[in-house]
Amino acid sequence: MSIGEWLVLALACAAGVVGLLLAASGDERTLYVLGLGLFAGAVIYAALFIKRHFDRLDRTQH
Repeated sequence: MSIGEWLVLALACAAGVVGLLLAASGDERTLYVLGLGLFAGAVIYAALFIKRHFDRLDRTQH
């Protein structure tokens, strides 16, 4: 995995934390939903990143 991919993953994780903080402090429903959506997007991205990593490992072993 390249350094750039790890940096993008770190940014996605940071965005997920910001999303949780936004949802926790949001007084309006819109901010709450936006924060949870941002967090969910970060979790999905991280899961796909992990899947892609192991798919690459499987391709190189066979």
